[in-house]
Amino acid sequence: MAQEEVISQPAVRGAGVEAVSIALPKHMPALDGLRGIAILLVVAHHLARSVKLTFAADSPVAQRLLDVFVLGWSGVDLFFVLSGFLITGILVDSKGSPNYLVNFYMRRALRIFPLYLAELTAGATGVALVPAVRHWMGTEPMWWQFVYATNLNITLHGWQAVGWFGHFWSLAIEEHYYLCWPFVVLLFRSRTLIGISMGVWVVVFIVRWIILGLYHPTPATYVLTPLRVDSLALGSCLAVLVRNERARAWLAGMAGRACWSGAVLMGALVVGA
Repeated sequence: MAQEEVISQPAVRGAGVEAVSIALPKHMPALDGLRGIAILLVVAHHLARSVKLTFAADSPVAQRLLDVFVLGWSGVDLFFVLSGFLITGILVDSKGSPNYLVNFYMRRALRIFPLYLAELTAGATGVALVPAVRHWMGTEPMWWQFVYATNLNITLHGWQAVGWFGHFWSLAIEEHYYLCWPFVVLLFRSRTLIGISMGVWVVVFIVRWIILGLYHPTPATYVLTPLRVDSLALGSCLAVLVRNERARAWLAGMAGRACWSGAVLMGALVVGA
């Protein structure tokens, strides 16, 4: 998920959140830092899980550290928030321009398809040439990955279905988001987009916790698109808000409290891990 350029527009004064009142910089280094944190969290999660599956930690301290590092799964949510923020920013800034949808989808295709399809093609070729490595590619046909349905494949058949391509579940969610969200941005004004985003965030959060309470953790609660778009919706909402002068000032005032609240919540998760 490479950082996109955010298209700057002249400041426009207006009431409410309908006017684009602030021109954002084309590159925001702070987002690169957040992306680095997200990467480290995900790496720590996979490393801790691998160690726990391979070795039995005799020391209670070592066991606690591994439990804490497993919480690095939250890095995926941070990636989703960043993606929602950047993509919605691009869409809002380019709304009303000629070929709005065509330009967006062409940029997405050129950025994602070549490397993605090259990796899948290399895997399929490897299986054809060396049948002994077939089990590395999962128990199900690879067409699931080619149509960006890796997360659905995992939901229906389990993680063993996708083998080495399990990490593509998050890309599948983002692709589903790219497919639908540009039309929502095109059809609705900024104030409505904020309401839609926050409504999606609340509904998905509640539904996921209800499902977790009824059925306990399942692959579906972790990888299925309707149950994971809350982070993307949150990033989308923030992208609209920071383009309004008053809303951006309010967010800046709340930033310190949000950081402290986040630190307390993370501490609670670590203690309860």
